[in-house]
Amino acid sequence: MMKKMKKKRKISLLYIILFAVLAAYVLSMLVLLLWGFLASVKPSGIRFNNNILGLPEGAPWDWQWTNYTEVFKQFSVPVKRVIDGTLTRFEVGFGKIILYTVLYAGVGAFISGIVPMAVAYATSKFDCIISRFIYTMVLIILILPIIGAQASELAILHSLNLHDTFLGAWMLKFNFSGMYFLVFYATFKGISKEYTEAAYIDGASEWAVFFRIMLPFAKVILSTVILLRFIDFWNDYQVPLLYIPSHPTLAYSVWQISNNPKFYPPHVMATCFMVMIPILIIFLFAKDKLMGNLSMGGVKE
Repeated sequence: MMKKMKKKRKISLLYIILFAVLAAYVLSMLVLLLWGFLASVKPSGIRFNNNILGLPEGAPWDWQWTNYTEVFKQFSVPVKRVIDGTLTRFEVGFGKIILYTVLYAGVGAFISGIVPMAVAYATSKFDCIISRFIYTMVLIILILPIIGAQASELAILHSLNLHDTFLGAWMLKFNFSGMYFLVFYATFKGISKEYTEAAYIDGASEWAVFFRIMLPFAKVILSTVILLRFIDFWNDYQVPLLYIPSHPTLAYSVWQISNNPKFYPPHVMATCFMVMIPILIIFLFAKDKLMGNLSMGGVKE
């Protein structure tokens, strides 16, 4: 009896420590968000430098809400592009930036979800040496990540005349190595073979089995993976900066604005919150799917 009580006390103490650590982490994130929001409605220049950590001056309706309108009106990114052998400089406005972001994040997320799912299905379906090689290769890549591949990727895109094109950026998403491959692999492995055997008896083809039986089992995980990848690509500025520099996305634009001397820290904070709003709305409406649907396994035999 005493041993059980000691064990319960140890478990309770561990839970308290974990809760305290997680609570401190969440509190630190909330403090940073609150500071960023308050900084976005402060006046620029010397007045901001004299009041970096304090509250904005005056009542909430007297705060510098015009920072958001000023950023929205001036939201453009200077880019350079070689047209007919001539280096041309021009500005990309807010409308095109939104279009480029949707093309990069939306199509890229769809590709990043479909490709690992298709390869995982083929690998789990056909038990052969190629399938075992692919599975082992994915595990090795996860254990030993490849570093420094950007130079070779840029060289390949330049040689194919695909640099600074969305086709080249999308081509980089055609890979299946990663955690999501293992998630799909475990899902398809967990589906009972009785479903496919019954379909084959009825004369179904491989395509019919995949689209009518296997895909419905994986559609929830597929939608979750696409949603997660969309959020990743929405916040990604490095890939657009390197591979599609004349097609700036919103994250790329925030990076440009943060390095633009005509914009002050309050404007940069306002820009960050404007870019964050769509992702926040998506998270609020899809939090249950994000939190609960990305789990390994399926219908067990």
